[in-house]
Amino acid sequence: MSEPITATIENKRVIVRAILDKWGTAMQYIANKNGEAEDYKALLKSLSDEPDEIRNSASVSSWEGMPHGGEISNPTERIALGLSGLRHTYDKQIELLNDDITERIRIKCIVDELLDKLPREQRTVICTMYRDRKDRPPTWDKIGEAMGYSEQRVRAFELAAVDNLSESVIISKSQAEKSR
Repeated sequence: MSEPITATIENKRVIVRAILDKWGTAMQYIANKNGEAEDYKALLKSLSDEPDEIRNSASVSSWEGMPHGGEISNPTERIALGLSGLRHTYDKQIELLNDDITERIRIKCIVDELLDKLPREQRTVICTMYRDRKDRPPTWDKIGEAMGYSEQRVRAFELAAVDNLSESVIISKSQAEKSR
């Protein structure tokens, strides 16, 4: 009977650690996504900077040498529709990137608030393991050495912090569901 409970606790820990990974990498992630959005904005601008004969081709009612008395030709129509489709695609990508950034900021704010409620040692371990790392997390023994604790003690701080955060996340989630 205790296995479903254990599995549930382990699932909560996995979820909290995934949230902490997102929190810890939030600033770099946001910078990368902002860069991608700027790239799409530059592409949109380049579409606006196209030569007038391409950009305005759909509104031109007559061109010299155009067959059928001024009707828009199929190639001209395809160019106009293609540019419109590209604009729509780029606008949609920018919107999705902005939604992604907003969600990461939301996660960061929630975790920042929850971390303030943790004991100092737990908060220090969480910040060192998930936020203050460079390319990869530091080893447990290095964190322990820096804090003046054993590797096992530091692991215990992380586990306690993850469990405390999992309870806070569950409480926050259930409160949000009740307010709907």
